[in-house]
Formats: sequence, C-alpha cells, structure tokens
Amino acid sequence: MVITDAAIRAARTRWMERDDDSAIRAINLVIQRGDRSARHGRPRIQLGTRVLHLIENRVTDATVTGMRHATNLYRRAKRDARERRKGATP
Repeated sequence: MVITDAAIRAARTRWMERDDDSAIRAINLVIQRGDRSARHGRPRIQLGTRVLHLIENRVTDATVTGMRHATNLYRRAKRDARERRKGATP
C-alpha cells in the first residue's frame, strides 16, 4: 500500500508522532491491525481513534475520530483567551 507525504504529515500533526519514521510505523500498524470499512462510500481503516482514508489502495489522509469536537474546543478556548486579553487592564 502506498503512503502519501500528505498522510505522513497528517499523522505527525494529528496523531502527535515525533518524526516521519514513527508516523510511518503508526500508519503501518493501523493498516495491519485496523478494521476496514466504508464511510460515505470511501474506504477507510480504523484502529482505536486513529483513522486512515484510502483512495485506490493509497493512504491519502490520517485523522482522529472526534477531531471536529477537539477543533471546536480549541477555537472556543482561543476566542475566550482573546476576549480576556481585550478586557484586561494594564
């Protein structure tokens, strides 16, 4: 199975892997032990919260389940911090 550079970058950032080699090892582990399914007609492999998206037998993306919720929490915290800075008096 071919692993794209974009999938390696996504695995590093979203799965918090320290370098490209560990990201590739993590992707291979998901490929070997993960459950295959098709969501919205697109094949994917999932192991725990780690998900790989496939197109024509190529790994194109690596995501985490619940990522939308985590992103919304991050945005809310960032917005709250910005509002606190605006309201702070020196």
